[in-house]
Amino acid sequence: MRDYRERAGKTQFQVAVDVGVQPQSVGNWERGAIPHLDKAVLLAISLGLTMDEICLSFGLEPPKKSAKTETP
Repeated sequence: MRDYRERAGKTQFQVAVDVGVQPQSVGNWERGAIPHLDKAVLLAISLGLTMDEICLSFGLEPPKKSAKTETP
């Protein structure tokens, strides 16, 4: 997570403001704590990542894509 934040050119404080958490939370995420889904979405937006990238950064397997079915 830290690499993604640094590539985005943001400090822990800037990400914390974007996501609406304390900077300590960002530090915790960088050490492996997993954010709640609502914060993970905001984290992805803040860092310009996809949710798949967020999942992978925390060592989680992204959800499988389901085939959309069309109704006649």
